[in-house]
Amino acid sequence: MALSPIPTSADDYSQKNFPMLQRCLISAIVVGLISMIGDFFRDFVDPVGVAMIYMSAVVISAILYGTLPSLFTSLISILCYDFFFTDPIYRFEIASSTDVIGLALFGASAVVTSQVASRGRAQRKLAERREKVNAGLYWFSRQLSGLNAAEELLALCAEAIGTMLRARTGIFLPRTKGLALASCFPEQDPPDAHILDEATQVWRSDTPPASMAGERPGSSWLFVPLRTSRGNLGVLGLSPDPLRPSLTEQEQQLSTTLADLAAVAIERAHLAEELDRVKLTRAADQLKSVILASLSHDLRTPLTSILGALSSLHLYGAQFDAAMRADLIETAHDEAERLTRFVNNLLDLSRLGSGAIKLAICPVDLSDVMATAVRRAEKMLRAHKIDIDIPQTIPLLPLDPVLMEQSLFNILDNAVKYSSSGTVIQIRGERKDGAILLTISDEGIGIPEADIENIFDQFYRVNHSGAKLAGTGLGLTVCRGFIEAQGGQITAGNRKDRDGSVFTIRFPDPVPVPA
Repeated sequence: MALSPIPTSADDYSQKNFPMLQRCLISAIVVGLISMIGDFFRDFVDPVGVAMIYMSAVVISAILYGTLPSLFTSLISILCYDFFFTDPIYRFEIASSTDVIGLALFGASAVVTSQVASRGRAQRKLAERREKVNAGLYWFSRQLSGLNAAEELLALCAEAIGTMLRARTGIFLPRTKGLALASCFPEQDPPDAHILDEATQVWRSDTPPASMAGERPGSSWLFVPLRTSRGNLGVLGLSPDPLRPSLTEQEQQLSTTLADLAAVAIERAHLAEELDRVKLTRAADQLKSVILASLSHDLRTPLTSILGALSSLHLYGAQFDAAMRADLIETAHDEAERLTRFVNNLLDLSRLGSGAIKLAICPVDLSDVMATAVRRAEKMLRAHKIDIDIPQTIPLLPLDPVLMEQSLFNILDNAVKYSSSGTVIQIRGERKDGAILLTISDEGIGIPEADIENIFDQFYRVNHSGAKLAGTGLGLTVCRGFIEAQGGQITAGNRKDRDGSVFTIRFPDPVPVPA
């Protein structure tokens, strides 16, 4: 619905000036026309019928224009009836007592009829006013229920209340340095110090709405506390249109109702913000706990291995043969690479969480970036067979080659971790249904159905046979973040032809194939 000002008794203000004279003039013209027509057809029209027509004019005037125009119509109808239709004709005289009684009854009937019709009009107007107030309140409450953002909510409250009451509106809420204007309608300069002082006084004392100018000299504002079950949230300030001296009593009552609705909505928004802060705090605390637990295990294990290998070389290196020394050096090197991957994943995770990733998009050949990732993981993959099939028909994709390589490396690392030596890791690319698909399949133990939905969560590691394999649970999380940042999607599942997991990366086809 379109929001419009709520009608009040102030709507009759204009009717008391020129429009009222205009209505009286129209009524006089109508009565004059009735008189002229009745006089012209005097020989064919009964005076009683003319009186009924006059009465109809009185009723219509009362229904359309109200009490004063209908009384005016009654008066001129009595005069015209006396002038044109009672003896002596064309003179304001009454010749017989019968005409006096008839004219008196006609006048009394006209006045009573005008009053009854005017009262019916007033009741209809009141019903319309109440209906519009209820409709406005319903619209206002519906709009408030759909907003939780504090700024949007305050702007809506100020605009809606100001429009409905035809007043300048300000919502004052407590800040660090006291009460301050949080939202206003229409846009206006910051309130004067004395206005803030008055609003602060109402807020601190939690008093009923302060009166308008007259009882509070020098003030043109009405202040209504924003009360809720948790206390006084602030103050609603109202300053009527300059053409009106003050808000009416009905408008002041309505302002209290609107303030209560606004207060409940503002309290709900504050509670939602507090709940979000609590959730973020809990999530941050949980993440810290998980990181600390992961650090205590996944950092300590490679560091212990590195320290053990280097200590052995330092203390007993002369006693070891060349093969033993080479094996210890290789162990230290592998554990150092493992530690580097863990630290890199942590750094990538922090970049994803803070939104600090900056994409360097350029045309990328999937075959080239896949080959780079395989070469980088060559030492991990030496116990596995790699089967790559990426057709040349696949077009270049707008990707960040560094992020894409890291994503593929993390998937290969996961495949090696959960596959036995000697198994095959298949990499397939295809163009299908307006998308470019890249699938990486292994012949490992697969993913339990209960874990598929959580496989990309932070620090989530699949539990096989009651024991978790080595890993931090960050690689796939970083992989999903990098791929989604480049406009792609990644899903995980199990192979249908045999045991093993399959990861599918999907990117939109930059060059759709013609149908």
